[in-house]
Amino acid sequence: MNPQNSGQSEPGPATTSDAAAIPVPAQTPLYSALEQARYTRQDRIRQIEQRSGRRLVCYVAGPAASINSGDIPPFVDLLDDVTEGEDLDLLLHSNGGDIDQAERIIMMCRKKIGAAAAFRVIVPDSAKSAATLIAIGADEIVMGYCSELGPIDPQVEITTASGERMGRPAQSFLGSCSARGQSVARGCDLRIHKTGSWADPTVRSV
Repeated sequence: MNPQNSGQSEPGPATTSDAAAIPVPAQTPLYSALEQARYTRQDRIRQIEQRSGRRLVCYVAGPAASINSGDIPPFVDLLDDVTEGEDLDLLLHSNGGDIDQAERIIMMCRKKIGAAAAFRVIVPDSAKSAATLIAIGADEIVMGYCSELGPIDPQVEITTASGERMGRPAQSFLGSCSARGQSVARGCDLRIHKTGSWADPTVRSV
């Protein structure tokens, strides 16, 4: 077809002005492709922040991961540009972990934003055990119809008679103390209790 008859013109070579209009990516195409999931997450976080008018940080742990002291340095980095007086949202998904580190995360968030700002925890799926502790340390908890919290069951690490390190519920120590106190009140000789509940390493540690 003759372009003069069709009223169309053939495209010419790209000019300097055309090249200037093409955005130059900050990263190479390969890097952008490999990190696409991270860029998508960052974009979603910005969209949520624009809609809520609050800062949003996320703590999402895998099934085998637990809250521990190794989480603190990255969390410091997450909160680095949060300013005092700025309301803060924490999107939280975790099966729990170290309650001492959970308390540190709560205190870090509250100290960073100050007493005048609001701290809110969003639980899209589940926040169990120590993660539940973080949630109830907020001013507000946002949950969906499928979200869930869990019981707070602090664990105390002990050494058994065989030298094995194991975690035992803190409540079991309180129960053991109560049981022994009742036995003493009845005049029982505690040395004869070597079976049943008294064989529990928690009891022997009291």
